[in-house]
Amino acid sequence: MAGLLPISRYSNYFNNVTRDREFLKDFRRLEFLVVIPFDEDGNNITRELRRLGGVVKQLWPAPVPLPTEGEVLICELFTDIAECTSWLPGNSPLPFILHVPRNGEVDFREIRNCAPQGLLYSPITETSIATTILHARDQFNYERRLRFRINKLDDNLRSMRSVEKAKAILMEARSIGEEEAYRVLRQTAMERRITLGTIAKAIVDSHELLR
Repeated sequence: MAGLLPISRYSNYFNNVTRDREFLKDFRRLEFLVVIPFDEDGNNITRELRRLGGVVKQLWPAPVPLPTEGEVLICELFTDIAECTSWLPGNSPLPFILHVPRNGEVDFREIRNCAPQGLLYSPITETSIATTILHARDQFNYERRLRFRINKLDDNLRSMRSVEKAKAILMEARSIGEEEAYRVLRQTAMERRITLGTIAKAIVDSHELLR
């Protein structure tokens, strides 16, 4: 019969609808802070965010420093915007998206200085704003996991240095070998139920105070 899709096409259609509904769940009640002028671009963005189910708060002019309330920050690209942020580039406390207004100049230096997780160009569509937000949130979460791993590696390196220094202190103070000094450290840490790095740091700090 004309106009009817094959069963396989119906299956694909309903699968796509289901995926879209699951995708849109990410935006329901999501809190957006929009630092954009109350103009056509700003109205379009806030309208689309609300259509996606988001909770929107719009501010303009841009406060200094830029606020970090909400779950996603969308801010107009303007001169010296990097100096208005309270965080280091690439270390924003929430997903940070820069909006480039229609017919506006794109200052790549400002963009690099801000290191946003996403760029939004006007005129926008529902698809463009949804995909930009999704990518920005994923990028933000990836960067946060990466920073956590880097901090963990830094902690491990500091702990290893403390253990080496503590072993040297024990070897000199007790006239024992390296293996015995390590055994003493490990045994003491187990008895006190603290990490090897913690007991090593305590020994090093105490030794430096008494020097």
